[in-house]
Amino acid sequence: MDAFQWVTGITSLISFGIQLFDLFPRFRENRQRILFLSFGLFLGSIFRAIDSSSIKIVIQFSGFVLLITALTIALVGLAFIGALTSDTERRATTLGICFAGSMGYLIILFFGSLFNGAIENPKIEMQKITSTELLFLSEKAVEHKNYERAIMHLNTLHGRIANDDQRIKNIEQRIVEIKQLELSESK
Repeated sequence: MDAFQWVTGITSLISFGIQLFDLFPRFRENRQRILFLSFGLFLGSIFRAIDSSSIKIVIQFSGFVLLITALTIALVGLAFIGALTSDTERRATTLGICFAGSMGYLIILFFGSLFNGAIENPKIEMQKITSTELLFLSEKAVEHKNYERAIMHLNTLHGRIANDDQRIKNIEQRIVEIKQLELSESK
């Protein structure tokens, strides 16, 4: 970040704080203009500094991701509405709702990420590498005498295959062979 981004970022935060606590009520309109201007300059400088060719964002859209996105937009919008409201009672109500929504947001984010991560990780892993590739990696690991990694690949493959599959016995037998090979070489 360069100096301009730091200055506009700090100015935006200060302007937001002044607007939020309604300091200098005589200059309410001017404060609002300064807030929007500094925030716009800050966002513009951030977007200008980002090299789009170096960013690779991989997002798998799911219901959880869309829910979090919608809640984020709603809470940020509510915070801005609360900050720009001149009526102190209405501002307190709006910011109170925003605070309660933020606490709910954190709870949803915490528990949702736990369940979402536990559900989606095996699917993502299955899409990354195939069973044939796991067998190949296991054999290459044996060739390089990396027995622990070979067994890890075979265990991963074992976990993916259904219990009634005939390949299970072959995988279990190969794991035993690799363990024996490792023991014979350690002597």
